[in-house]
Amino acid sequence: MASFLESLFGLNQGGDTIATAKKNQGLINQLDTTGTGYLTEAKGITDDYLNLGKTGATSYANAMGLNGAEAAQTAQDNFTTSPGYQFSLDQGLQALERRSAMGGRLNSGQNDIDLLQYGVGAANDEWGNYLDRLGGYNNMYTQGVGASTKSLGDLTTFKEGITTGLIDTNNQKLEGKNANSAGAGNLLGTVANIAGKFMGYGGF
Repeated sequence: MASFLESLFGLNQGGDTIATAKKNQGLINQLDTTGTGYLTEAKGITDDYLNLGKTGATSYANAMGLNGAEAAQTAQDNFTTSPGYQFSLDQGLQALERRSAMGGRLNSGQNDIDLLQYGVGAANDEWGNYLDRLGGYNNMYTQGVGASTKSLGDLTTFKEGITTGLIDTNNQKLEGKNANSAGAGNLLGTVANIAGKFMGYGGF
């Protein structure tokens, strides 16, 4: 509770303003910590999505030869050594060999031709399917860029709001201090006036 002199001369008339500003600063800092944590976590998720899309889109570009001959060769090597392709190819070749064995043509030249033709056809078909699957990452990459950009924008906007709030509370504290200074000035003026009258100078 303000004393009589404080009330009379307004010595602490800015005290409530300063106290409120400090309380507001504490709340804003709490919001900053919590909100920044959530938004940073959200950006991490969108970045994971972006990176996955980028990896797949790069693989597609490599397979299409857009990143040079060396990258294209690497893409083909990855394709031919992938478990899915090898399993499908092996199963098909084994089925042809069983059929040739049943017909007594296992060691014939025709069997070799059949195996070769099947291998080439299977590779072409699976390569097309492989490209189709990789092509889906292009859209994922585009969406990832948009999501990551928005997430960064949300974090930036939030930080701007926090900064504005802290500036406002600093101004609020300054108003309180100025009010206190004005009260102190009132007291000094009154004391000087009283002293002047007491000493016969008629005051200031």
